[in-house]
Amino acid sequence: MMFPRSYIYMLVLIEGAAVMAAELMGAKLIGPFYGNSLYIWASVLGITLFSLTLGYYLGGVLSLKYEYRIEMLAVTSLTLGALGLGCIPYFSLLIMTQLISGNIISGAIVSLLVFLFPALCFFGISTPMFIRILNLDAKTSGKTSGSVYAISTLGGILSTFAFGFYVMPTYGISWPCCYLGLSLILLCLISMIWLKKFRLTLVLLPFVFLYSNYSIKTTMGGDTELIYESEGIFGQIRVIDAPVETHFRGHHIGRTLFVNNVGQSTAFRDKLNYDSWDWSYFFPTVANIIPRGSDALLMGLGGGTILHQFDRLGMKTEVVELDERIKQTAIQYFGVSPKADIKIDDARHFINTTSKTYDLITFDMFLNETPPAQVLTLETFLKVKKILRENGLWMINYFGYTKGSKGKSARSILKTLLEAGFQVEIMVTPNEDESSRNVVFLASHQKLDYSKTNYIEEGLPKIEDIRKYFLHLNDIDLDDSEILTDERPRFDYMYIEPSLDWRKRTIEYQIKPILESEINLIK
Repeated sequence: MMFPRSYIYMLVLIEGAAVMAAELMGAKLIGPFYGNSLYIWASVLGITLFSLTLGYYLGGVLSLKYEYRIEMLAVTSLTLGALGLGCIPYFSLLIMTQLISGNIISGAIVSLLVFLFPALCFFGISTPMFIRILNLDAKTSGKTSGSVYAISTLGGILSTFAFGFYVMPTYGISWPCCYLGLSLILLCLISMIWLKKFRLTLVLLPFVFLYSNYSIKTTMGGDTELIYESEGIFGQIRVIDAPVETHFRGHHIGRTLFVNNVGQSTAFRDKLNYDSWDWSYFFPTVANIIPRGSDALLMGLGGGTILHQFDRLGMKTEVVELDERIKQTAIQYFGVSPKADIKIDDARHFINTTSKTYDLITFDMFLNETPPAQVLTLETFLKVKKILRENGLWMINYFGYTKGSKGKSARSILKTLLEAGFQVEIMVTPNEDESSRNVVFLASHQKLDYSKTNYIEEGLPKIEDIRKYFLHLNDIDLDDSEILTDERPRFDYMYIEPSLDWRKRTIEYQIKPILESEINLIK
């Protein structure tokens, strides 16, 4: 064996780190195009396991067939994996831009095969080769194999925490991919010089291209401007100024908060405390039945749309937001006051631990197009019932589907609210197309008088009677719906179909215009 054992173990450690970094960054790259539904995560995990499985098999075959060249082959496969890792951001944008208009599931799988499979497969090939090299001097192969996989897994653990909590939020995806790949190649270069295989050093040339490509950052395209972006464990955040046109307020420049390319909030660029989506004022219109000065709890901050609206209603609002970056973005780019009472916490954890009660509670929580299943269960609803005051109102924002298979999750939420003992109304924003509207569940201890609404927002018609936007509950068939519980987590499965349809519409109306604006989507 030409290499010292400690040197091989170091290569194995970094290879393990690179595998997990590639998987994590691959999932985050695909999210802005195809979302983070259960199907997408299954695709990422499936392609990852398939890539490594094929790599392990090929590596085992090659390590026996070419034992006399095993060290060179191991270094070469590791080098090719590192090169593939550095190319992930470039090839992901190239392929997903072409496939974005097709089927979401097949598009995601094909995209992953193009930009994630090569790197992981080559990394997989190197592992049995390193085991074979170590076994040339080893007495027992079992101990050697165990050590290699343990060290590789340790590298993956360190990489997951480092990339998830620091590297991606701070530096994005492109540069970490490039530098991790380059670091691994530099180690491989030492190995090549050790083996006197100098021609293999030519693999550094592609990194010159990658460096020049990643150095070009386009933030302007026509009337569209990328103001801010960040990558993190909860997804990609962007703030983009772009033209917006709505039915009542016509053409204007809006500022949108995107999470994985799904718009969460759109404010007027020149009047940040007002939302530019016409339908959003349905929330303060209903909330107006709660007296000024009441205590309000808002779950989910986004760009601060509902917080601004509650401020205009004179509410004392406490906000719970999962992602610290969203809080800072809302303050810096959407006019939210730095003094606002915003707590960084998981909604379910906050509900379970708070001792305070509220007159108004609002759930406006979507991680891009994915609603939080853990807070839409009977157990959570019963907790909310305890912290909602006697004459209080609870609003839940959800997809607009109520009919057919796409509406089963909404019907199940309704059935669970009724099971928890709430009085329920369902308000829908004005649009006959279910994919283009929102459903807002209105829950309370006792029947509330919704006729006494008196909210006016500039440029929008006053809603004289909000009740005309209520659905007739007797017309909603709950026979196939389910009571959502922690013990039987079926909600994750139910919302897949509506979330995929929502994502498809988002691709058409939000992602394509960004692509056409020539803004560089990879940081």
